[in-house]
Amino acid sequence: MKSKLLPLITFVVFLFGCQPTIERQNGQFYGLADLFFGTSLPSLNYSGSPYILTADIPIADIIPSISGAIVSCESNPALPVGLILNATNCAISGTPTVIQTSLPYTITATNSRGNTSAIIYIAIDANPPSALTYSGSPFTFTENLTISTVVPTYAGTITACSSLPVLPAGLTLSANCQISGTPTSPQSSISYTITGSNLHGGTNSSINIAINMEPLSSLNYASNTYIFTKGVGITPVVPTITGTAISWSISPSLPTGLLLNNTTGELSGTPSVVAATNVYVITATNTSSSITFNLNLTVNDSPPTALSYPGSPFVFSKGVAITSVNPVVTGTPVSYSVSPALPTGLAINTATGLLAGTPSVVAANAVYTVTATNSGGNTTFNMNLTVNDTPPSGLSYIGNPFVFGAGTTILSVNPTVTGTPVSYSVSPALPTGLTINTTTGVLAGTPSVITNLGVYTVTATNTGGNTSFNLTITITPGLPGPITVPSNVPYTSFSISPVGGATGYTWTVPPYATILSGQGTDSITVSYSGTCGTMGDVSVVANSGVGNSPPRVLKHILGQVMNNASAELGNMSFWTIGTDTGNGWIGGVIKGLGFGISYTYGTKSQEIDLVAAGFSSALLDTIPTIRVGEKFGNPPSGIDGFGNSHIKVELRDVSHLPLASWNMGTAGIGTPISNAGSSTTIFKNQFNGYPIGVRYLYWEDGGSDNPRFWNGYFGPGLSQAYVIIGSGCVDPY
Repeated sequence: MKSKLLPLITFVVFLFGCQPTIERQNGQFYGLADLFFGTSLPSLNYSGSPYILTADIPIADIIPSISGAIVSCESNPALPVGLILNATNCAISGTPTVIQTSLPYTITATNSRGNTSAIIYIAIDANPPSALTYSGSPFTFTENLTISTVVPTYAGTITACSSLPVLPAGLTLSANCQISGTPTSPQSSISYTITGSNLHGGTNSSINIAINMEPLSSLNYASNTYIFTKGVGITPVVPTITGTAISWSISPSLPTGLLLNNTTGELSGTPSVVAATNVYVITATNTSSSITFNLNLTVNDSPPTALSYPGSPFVFSKGVAITSVNPVVTGTPVSYSVSPALPTGLAINTATGLLAGTPSVVAANAVYTVTATNSGGNTTFNMNLTVNDTPPSGLSYIGNPFVFGAGTTILSVNPTVTGTPVSYSVSPALPTGLTINTTTGVLAGTPSVITNLGVYTVTATNTGGNTSFNLTITITPGLPGPITVPSNVPYTSFSISPVGGATGYTWTVPPYATILSGQGTDSITVSYSGTCGTMGDVSVVANSGVGNSPPRVLKHILGQVMNNASAELGNMSFWTIGTDTGNGWIGGVIKGLGFGISYTYGTKSQEIDLVAAGFSSALLDTIPTIRVGEKFGNPPSGIDGFGNSHIKVELRDVSHLPLASWNMGTAGIGTPISNAGSSTTIFKNQFNGYPIGVRYLYWEDGGSDNPRFWNGYFGPGLSQAYVIIGSGCVDPY
């Protein structure tokens, strides 16, 4: 016996002393422990299937009968929402929340030996609703006004809802018993039983609903202002309104003959009295509200018609009272007006329309619109009216008969007359050169043709008539003239207007100018040649058989543009001293010698307006040659010629800005001069091709003495400066 048991024990010990092995068979793992200790497959049984549960109600735990150990438990598919499967004993617990029909669920229990499954069925029914309540009952809604949704409270689940009787038109009941919508008809309070239910039962609640009429709004008539006419039936005026009015009223009472329908609010009738504008308040009312509209209403009288003034058109005389004229009109005007205003002294009575007065001014024929008016309208009449002046009389001209000299301007001869002429005329025409002013009657002019005695009838006229006077005029020979100088005189052609009484013309020009054509006429052409350094006038004399007119200068020809070029006038006119030479030494002006300088640097300048000097802008824009120059040393003076010199010439525009310049030496320093004795130094320049727009010429010169001869000897004198414009002249040296 021993000998047989020992090997078995040894085998067991061997098993427990070694790592057990694990095998997998049919998808399950089996350990040696299960083999030697006897763990078995579990068994699982749910005896109550199928299970019918109720949503939202906790269930009694469903505990299956099992055998064997359970390691895990699971369901396929997952249990309904709210139910829980115990992983160690496969018990089911919880509170289902979702309603469903009966569905199968496979519950699988597992241990180390394997698993086993059981199929169960679960249905979840709804919980019958209860305690349906509407807070706020009784409810009062308004016709055509959308209500705020009425939400009840209840327990459980409601899947259907009904009302007995049916809710008012426009209101709806949802499946969960909510009330919403827009009621369309008014009603008194009515009781409604609302029932909410599901497949498993129901609950109800009683509510009361009243619907008021829609509030009235937007009351309007086609206009808020009406103007009617007495005795004329009006077109009925119908209101528009939002809502339903059940009555209408107006305050104050309408004018007699007009009516307001108290059911429809229509305004109609025939006014029988005149009524001033007034505000009438119309009120529309229903069971829930009222609304007003302010109506401005006027009843005017019948408008006047057929206005006229017998005798029109009217012709009155200034200063003569008119016979009053009453208007003729149909109807009853309450006022009259006229436009434009009547001539001074005449008037229309604003209450009666009477035309009366004494006109005090002359007025040409015009149309005056008279308007007769009452509250219903107006009528007009166009009245033609003229006020003539008192005819003039006693016309005469003091000095008549007249004898005038040909070519002699006569003084104005004024007429004398009684009254106020507005125009003058003469017949036949006066001698050539004489006129009668057609407004003032003044006789004036310069007769130009010798005429024998003639009689000329002058007529003074106004709107009232005219008066006449016979002028006797004789034109005898006389001195020609006067000569009128044109406003713009060029340099190469000169002309004047013909002079009365002149038989010829004599022209005089400067020595360096030549008359090419036109001598003896009123127009000449001139050319220039030789040295331009002197001045001269272009003048003309008108000749006649009895004498000559005074000469008239047309232009001062200044070939030398510089003014007082070398202070030759014995003064510094036209010049501005820039730097004085000092009183201690001879300087400044030396009469007959020009501008002398001393050891202190001295300068002088002048700006010349070339247009004012006779050179038009058009001529200057042709860019004529401009020559400038000056002598330094001045030997006739006996002055030492040693020293420094400076010349600066600028062509400037209208803004006095330089367009071109020549600068010989720097002011204050200058260019050295060493010409002692009788010699002189000449500086000169020629401007060509400069920009257009030249208006001014600026000249600046000066210098200083060489300090080696301060005792009795002085620096170079400045003399014979020149500016020549144009190619017709040559340099003077």
